[in-house]
Amino acid sequence: MKPVWEEIETEIPELRTEYFDYDENPEIINQWNLGDEIPVFIFLDKEGREFARKKG
Repeated sequence: MKPVWEEIETEIPELRTEYFDYDENPEIINQWNLGDEIPVFIFLDKEGREFARKKG
């Protein structure tokens, strides 16, 4: 999925994305209550509030 998001980022420069490895970032997994849901995409508004989540 990362190559797809990189392409989208070039088309929409104001879009900011971050990537986290499940095994290397347990604090992020806990912060967002991800459990075993991978991959998961969490969409935030400008204030950092979650407004959508896509699993799978």
